[in-house]
Parts: sequence; structure tokens; C-alpha cells
Amino acid sequence: MKGFSRLLPGEYSYEKGIYLFLTTFRFFSFALAVALATTPVREEPLTSLRMLIIISFVGVYTILRVVLRYHLWQRDLVTYMMLGGELAICLTIVLLTGGANSPFLLYSLVPVITAALFFGPRLALIVATLSSLNIILAHRGWSPLSLIYADILQARYLTLVLTYSVFCFVIATITYRTNLNVYRRILSGAIVEERRRLRQEIHDNIAQTLGYLNMKIGLIKKLPSSDEKLLAEVDELHKVISESYQDTRDAIDSLNSLNIEAKPVSLIAGIHDYVDKLDKRTGIKTTLVIAKGLPGLDPVIQLQLLRIAQEALNNIRKHAAASQAWVSLESTPQNVEMVVKDDGRGFSPPGQKGAGLSIMAERASSVRGVLTVTSSPGQGTEVRVKVPRR
Repeated sequence: MKGFSRLLPGEYSYEKGIYLFLTTFRFFSFALAVALATTPVREEPLTSLRMLIIISFVGVYTILRVVLRYHLWQRDLVTYMMLGGELAICLTIVLLTGGANSPFLLYSLVPVITAALFFGPRLALIVATLSSLNIILAHRGWSPLSLIYADILQARYLTLVLTYSVFCFVIATITYRTNLNVYRRILSGAIVEERRRLRQEIHDNIAQTLGYLNMKIGLIKKLPSSDEKLLAEVDELHKVISESYQDTRDAIDSLNSLNIEAKPVSLIAGIHDYVDKLDKRTGIKTTLVIAKGLPGLDPVIQLQLLRIAQEALNNIRKHAAASQAWVSLESTPQNVEMVVKDDGRGFSPPGQKGAGLSIMAERASSVRGVLTVTSSPGQGTEVRVKVPRR
């Protein structure tokens, strides 16, 4: 999610929205802590001066964290140290103000929420565990050593500790999942908007220019001429322009059909459709084999696999001079594997790593997959990609 805000229009980016939420939670939990700490009805009120010092410190710290905003998206050593420092401060404040009786219990969830928003579920659960253990140890291990803490089995303390612990883990999980869903929704919208822009640009510029050139070359071919070499060159030029125009139209259709905002991408349906078009347009007999029990994949993974399959089949159409092609989808306990191969002329991969192969490799890598290309002159080409099932 680093740098994602640059993709979003307007003043209020996704990143700013996250910071606004976290800032609001900080001030709300601090205000609630102040209200609880100054309430006259308390079973064992702490020393007024001591509580005043703690409240002042937390107030200054909260303001500094809001004013001195660091780029937590970078996830470098500094940001991890910041998270660790904030966790240590929150745990210490809770210990100094009564453990399960502390008015700062809600405030102590700030590191949990921060970890879930900026770092990921595993670290968020670790922070939640440390926060819970802090309360448990305070009322179980330190109760004989301090009058502030009652034993965890006395009165309602077991219920309070369990409630706080469960709340920590629920907050860590729900915050991460909610943020992830919002992020995916915004990302999908940004991708759709970019596709619309690209489709319009290609249609209004490249496609129109190629269409005009194609028409003019067709008129030139009709002019009387006895120069066979000139006619051959014109025919070749006409063929190249026609193929480029068709590729451009295919790109426009692809950008139009892969609207993930309207509905999720169907990998199987998309490959079926593209294979049918390839067969009708070129005469290349293409066999599609899809294993039974193929697991449901994330829409982003389906989209990238579909684009890889389309690029591989398009390369077969343009470069392979093949008579047959095969596409297969299989599943293993850990991965989903897709293979696209042909019986064409082949090539030498080490010397011919073009943009198409690089783009396919990048697409596979974006979903934690691995792409391998096997080919040799006269032996056809095989594109194999493996992606994790989850």
C-alpha cells in the first residue's frame, strides 16, 4: 500500500483517511481516559498528583504523535521502532494506572489498531497478545507485590481481563480485514478508472491513426502499377498495419471486458472466450483442459492469470507459426498451475526476453507466483505459471 495515495484523485487520499481515523481514535480514547480518571466515584483512587502527571504526559504524547506524522507505510526499522515505543508506553501507562482498572484501557488499543492498519495481521496479533499478557501478569504475577493490583481471581477481575483480551484480538482482526476490504475496493476503482482512460486514449489516437493508414494503403494498392517490387512492399506494409490495427482493437476490447468494478473476473470463462476467438480468427486448433475441483481464487489472481494466458496466446498467434496450442489449469494442495504451449517454431529464451515475457513475469510475481518459459528453435514454446491457492 506504500505510495498508493498518489493514484487517488482529490485532497483526501486513502492514506490521509487512515491517519484521520487513527487521530480521531487517539483523541477520543484520551478524552474518555481523562473523564474516567477524574470521576469522583472510584473504588481506589490514585494519588491526584500522580494521575495529573500521567494525564499530562499522555496528552503531550498524543499531540506530538499527531503533529509529527511519520510515514508508517514505509515499514522500515524506524517505523517498527516507533510502533514498539508506542506499545511500551501504552503498556506502562496501563500498569501505572491500575491494570484492569485503568482508565487508559481503550487508549492502550492504539498500538493494536496501528499495527493492523499499517503493518499486517501477524504483527497486529502479536501486539494484541502482548497487551493481553500485560494485564494478565499485572493481576496474576504482581498482585502480591503491589496494592494497586488485585488477584485475577478476585471479584470481577477475571471477567475484565478476559473481556479485554478478547477485545484486543477482535479489534486486531476486524480492523485489518476492514481496512483490507476498503483498500481493495479503492484499488479496484482506481484500476477501472485507469482502464477507461487508456481505452479512450488508444481509441482516439492509436486506433484512429492505424485505421486511417490502413484505408490509405488499401487505396494505394488499387492504383495501377507495373513495379512488382513496389507492390510487394505495399502488400507487406498493408499486412503489418492491419495486424497492428487488429492488436489495438483487441487491447481496447480487453480493457472494456475486464471491468472488475462491474463483476469479478472469471478466469475459466475468460480463457474459454479467448480460445474460441483465437480458433475462429486464426485456425489454430486450441485444446483447453481444466481439472475438476479447481479451487476458487481471489479475483486479483484470476485477473492476472487471465492476462498471462491472453498474452501467451496472443504471442502464439503473432510469432509461433503454430498449428496447435494447449491451455491447461490444474490444482495441487499448495498451488494452481496454468500451462500454455504450442507446436510452433519456438525460440531461444535467453536471447529473446522481450517486453511481453517481462510483463507476464511481473504479473505472476504480483500475486506471489512464478513464471517459467521453456522453448527451443523448432520445438514450440511452453509458458508455465504457478500461484499459491490462497
